[in-house]
Amino acid sequence: MPPPRSVQVWLDPILARPEGSAFPPLIWDLMVHPNNIRLGSATGFSRAQVLSKPDLERYAAAYVDNGAHVPLRTITLRLHQLPRDIEIVPTTLPYVTVRDVLYELYRTLRISVERGEYRDLPRREREALQDAFRARLARVVDPFARAEDERYGIRRIDFLGDRRVFLGLLPAVGHDIPYGKRAGEAFMVDVVRAL
Repeated sequence: MPPPRSVQVWLDPILARPEGSAFPPLIWDLMVHPNNIRLGSATGFSRAQVLSKPDLERYAAAYVDNGAHVPLRTITLRLHQLPRDIEIVPTTLPYVTVRDVLYELYRTLRISVERGEYRDLPRREREALQDAFRARLARVVDPFARAEDERYGIRRIDFLGDRRVFLGLLPAVGHDIPYGKRAGEAFMVDVVRAL
């Protein structure tokens, strides 16, 4: 469905990066599987709650037209550090859900970087990727998991280096809107350095 004439976009509060200095409802290390995300993690783990099924099944984003929300059926996520956008499509409901966003973001960042893609990078970027890969492996305590991670090699999350903590999504504007997309169909993923 095309966006309304004057595009207003609503993002689910779980996914939206709050304005100003407000804490997001979650702070998620993108290395951690979405099953382990806790709401309220930004304000203290003692009160953090597991994301519920209703939380996950809410629509992730919608156009707002005359006060009515029209859930989006596809959205594009962008991270400046990644060479490719992430397309999110519905998996269980007729619209993109909070679950679709969290799980597809995690899944996409776990994909191994293709040899040709790696080879085509400038030398400095290849070295930065290798450094991020080695640092990621060094954090894996279980030797079997580390060996498996090493076998898969450099993954897309390594493009992020140590900036892998998800703070939320922001509507893409201007040059951040991918070619062929309209305002309200693309969102920037805001990430910060891991502690």
